[in-house]
Amino acid sequence: MDLDLLTQIRTLSETNSQLRTEIQFANAQIVSLRQTVIEKERESSEFRKETEILRAESERTMGSCKAASFSPDQAAKSVEQQRTSTMQSLLSEFDPLTNDIPVRFPRSNWVSDFDEIDPLKVEIHELNARVRILEQLNETLTSRMEEDMMVEEELRQTIEELAEQNHLLVRLVPTNPAQLPDRATTQQESALYEALDSSVQPAWYEKKVVEEEEISESGKIIKLLRSDDYP
Repeated sequence: MDLDLLTQIRTLSETNSQLRTEIQFANAQIVSLRQTVIEKERESSEFRKETEILRAESERTMGSCKAASFSPDQAAKSVEQQRTSTMQSLLSEFDPLTNDIPVRFPRSNWVSDFDEIDPLKVEIHELNARVRILEQLNETLTSRMEEDMMVEEELRQTIEELAEQNHLLVRLVPTNPAQLPDRATTQQESALYEALDSSVQPAWYEKKVVEEEEISESGKIIKLLRSDDYP
């Protein structure tokens, strides 16, 4: 069971590591997109300025055309010439080494609603939508990682409890011989062998030694000790 818990913890750790990588990648994308939004907003501001300049120039040109009683074709041609001259003036002020935002040419000078001639607003809106999606993904991944960390902590506590129980069992088992039949049997066998070895006596102890009396030729009684080896 301990092995299963360790496997689960290892799996959760790998999952958390992958989630951290995904969160870092999502954060990097969010930072990049926010920087892009800032640049697009600056570009939109420049585009607005250009449009306002062109609108003002066109209005002045149209006023001059009306004062000069130009025909519609002559007025349109004069406006176009003035527009081209103004855009060339704007381009001459554009320094690509210090500003990487290109000058955009408005489609028309007579559209009053600026949002309709500002394609950057749509792009900025899409970028903000992507940022919100990544932020939601970031929150989801963070929540998942927190849940995995809670499960991992619970598994660690379970392992610590099992380890403590195992430690207590190891301390209790040696004091209870009934739980160690193999060890008791081994001790009993060792005692029997020791008793058996101590009961074995040298061979000369097994000889029968008896005391006998004999009468010598002179008539004296002599006591002799005889064994089987000396009949």
